[in-house]
Amino acid sequence: MIKLNYIQEYILLAETLNFSKTAEMSYITQPALSRHILVLEEEMGTKLLLRTTRNVQLTPAGEMVYEAFCSMMKLYNRAKENAQTFPEQPIGKLIINSPYYWTGDYTEPLLLKFKELQSKCELSIRSCQPADGLAGLENNKCDLYISMDMPKISANIQKYSFAQEELRVFMTLNHSLAQKETIEMADFHNEIYIYLKEFEDWKNYFIENFASKGIFPSEVACCEQVDSLGMLFQQKNGLCILPYSTRHIDRPYLVCRPFKEPLFIDMYIYYRRDSLNPMVPIFLNAIQSLHS
Repeated sequence: MIKLNYIQEYILLAETLNFSKTAEMSYITQPALSRHILVLEEEMGTKLLLRTTRNVQLTPAGEMVYEAFCSMMKLYNRAKENAQTFPEQPIGKLIINSPYYWTGDYTEPLLLKFKELQSKCELSIRSCQPADGLAGLENNKCDLYISMDMPKISANIQKYSFAQEELRVFMTLNHSLAQKETIEMADFHNEIYIYLKEFEDWKNYFIENFASKGIFPSEVACCEQVDSLGMLFQQKNGLCILPYSTRHIDRPYLVCRPFKEPLFIDMYIYYRRDSLNPMVPIFLNAIQSLHS
């Protein structure tokens, strides 16, 4: 196959009829130019140039090839210009599941950083409940899942820790503890402890921790979904330990307070061990390099 630069060099030589000048304008040596012309002549099966010690002339075949190459280059340049008017096509795609309350603090910033490194990768964020997000990954409906630690995952699911999230205590504005700047574990004694079903493992941990310190909530109330938390807060007027990011549930009658001794949980990127999407390892390597 003839190289494009050989054709460009031949057109220039046909116009200058000077090997030295053409080689200089093409930023190559004269011997290299001679080899390129020889390749063209072998490809065309005929002599294109008559070269003497004094001058260079095109053969009749050389004239015809010159005109054909000029027409071809015009078409090439026009095609190149037209191609550049089309929007860039993505080189890959990633579908990311994430509970909506993680999106603003973690998912979007993470993907924006990745987009700076891989601008041609198409990214799609799907808001979900935690259990649905993990199930989507296990069923190969998404490529990545971003959330907190999920203790019950299948052997095919891997995870990478990339950040820490602070736990805070949520309550209504009219709760007696809302006036405090920080909350202590002892404040849960004789209070109603509300927990999200998706955070049941935390509930078990805190109940055991409370009991070991002689702290006993008056009631333990379960909320099935984060969207129902507001109603349960108003009904029970209790305390709930949640990731700080859940402040995005945006209920004006709720406030959150930090623990006096701050508590943190790890945030993870979950992915399938057998994923066939080549963008998954690229994403993970990029994020790991950002956090190294």
